[in-house]
Amino acid sequence: MKKGHLILALLCVVVCLAVLVSCGGDAAGTGGTTEATGTTEATGTTEAPGTTEATGTTEATGTTTIPVTGVSLSCAELTLQIGQSQALEATVLPENATDKTVVWSVSPAGIVQVEDGQVTALAAGTATVTASSGDRSASCIVTVPEPAPSVSGTYYQVQQSADGWMVETAVSIVLNQDGSCLCNGEEATYRIENDVITITTPSLTLYARTEGDILWGFSTYEDAAASENAVELFYRGTEISASDLEKIVALFGDGVIGSKPSTGDVSGQIWAFYDLTSEDLDDQMMQTMKEQCAHMTVTFAADGAFIMEQPIDDSTLVENRGTWTQQGNEITVVITETTMNGTPIEGAPLPMEIIFVLDGEELSYQSEPLPGVTVDNIFKLKVN
Repeated sequence: MKKGHLILALLCVVVCLAVLVSCGGDAAGTGGTTEATGTTEATGTTEAPGTTEATGTTEATGTTTIPVTGVSLSCAELTLQIGQSQALEATVLPENATDKTVVWSVSPAGIVQVEDGQVTALAAGTATVTASSGDRSASCIVTVPEPAPSVSGTYYQVQQSADGWMVETAVSIVLNQDGSCLCNGEEATYRIENDVITITTPSLTLYARTEGDILWGFSTYEDAAASENAVELFYRGTEISASDLEKIVALFGDGVIGSKPSTGDVSGQIWAFYDLTSEDLDDQMMQTMKEQCAHMTVTFAADGAFIMEQPIDDSTLVENRGTWTQQGNEITVVITETTMNGTPIEGAPLPMEIIFVLDGEELSYQSEPLPGVTVDNIFKLKVN
């Protein structure tokens, strides 16, 4: 080969090598790519720290989701009157659950409503209140009873007369919706429990019952709330309806004085003051005493207890208590306690014996209200 040609060939080889070196330099500047230093499965995402049922889900960023495992309520059954409200408290477990949001629901609608656990009764019926969180829930059965008939209103005293039961508007009982009341003008309060109305005045506690517009009882002993022991009868209205009159007759008889003859045994009976006679009193004094005795009653309890109640006026009640025994038409009463508005009367001649005489439809006894004055007190059987 000629010398010139050899030199030219060597120059070409040098140029090619230079090009190759230049390309190799760019690859090294960008780090190059090799299977040894590239992405490998060993340093990527692994299944070990991933999702598990026991501890929730761990994501690539390290956040753990803890699911709700249970929900409970502060009570499982609840009874509310219409208009009443009560709060239910929901507890979500575990305490560190990621989302403890509680959703409240009611089924069926219209009986109660619930807002953030506050349950309010709307109408009579039974409904289920449910608290849900995640896929867990708990329920409370809510019962709303039918509302009891309101006893509020003005009741007027009903008296026996020769013509039957008559409304007397001079004496009244006012029961207000808020639990306050007026007993013939005297302020008092009342409550209803087990169908018995307990009226509390500053000086007395009275008991009564109602059936619709009929109100009866009004005595200082609780048994008077039963119809067979009723002392006073009141009616919500000034004219007794025909249907209510039938109820009154069923409870107390037809109301005509003397229409219920005694059976001869006074046990369990109540006798109401009817009249008095005296040869020692003038007409004015007789009238005064009749007014004072107008609401007096004597009770011969079946257990042998005796009670004489004499309301002197709207705020004063005199009571005589003791025991009784009967032999034939003669009833012997021994009074061992005399009180005025519940306070013992000092100086009362105790024990004191009274002899009642049963004569057909009348029961009477003699008393001496004033020195040298004798009075025959006459009673008629009020309730058999």
